[in-house]
Amino acid sequence: MKICVLGASHMATIHAGWKLACDEYPRISMTFFGRFGPSMNGLFEKNGKLYTDDEKLAATFRFLTGGLDVIDPDEYDLFLLYGMEASTNFVEMDRYYSSQVKQKALDDLIDGTMSHGLLKKLLSITDKPVYITHNPLIAAEEVVFDGELECYLAGLDILRKEYSDAYGVTFVGQPSSTIVNGRNTHPMHSLGAPRLSRPGKENILYDDTDRFHMNPEFGRLWLKDFFDNQVEANQR
Repeated sequence: MKICVLGASHMATIHAGWKLACDEYPRISMTFFGRFGPSMNGLFEKNGKLYTDDEKLAATFRFLTGGLDVIDPDEYDLFLLYGMEASTNFVEMDRYYSSQVKQKALDDLIDGTMSHGLLKKLLSITDKPVYITHNPLIAAEEVVFDGELECYLAGLDILRKEYSDAYGVTFVGQPSSTIVNGRNTHPMHSLGAPRLSRPGKENILYDDTDRFHMNPEFGRLWLKDFFDNQVEANQR
């Protein structure tokens, strides 16, 4: 199975995590297209493929993929949009909100994000399976409690239905084992987080005070959860 991954800075965690996980999944190959910041907004559709006229973005694509700077959907079996401003939705179980308020909050999470814009471009050129996920939950400053994921999981269910009904794609959460305080990533997963490599900028880490980007072990856990509970389940 050939998987095409599209992302920005957060993609670095699964790019690095794949190096730890690849031996466990010999039938899967992954090709990564991405660059930090808003660069992925610059992709455009032409003749059924996605191109860029931004040379810095194209150079990073070639660096990450070993020479490719055009995204050809015929070359892949499924697509994963990782992060790119996508957020999750928390449903406060003990509070009442009108359906209008809930829908407006949901629209705000989706519309205008880099991932949503790229999703629409991708769907214009392929009907192959597409998965989309939110940025990693911000790492906790301290672990107060484990478990109690009801608000996260309830919000995730709503996003899954919204994306499935509106676009026919699958929205994916992060592994429950990585979540603490009901809405944070365990702080151990933000230590040693790599920046997404590009020409001349390799093996650079975020400062350990950064709580937004995650390390290779988080990426390995995310991919394992994705392969075992999403990809393989949908192949049965």
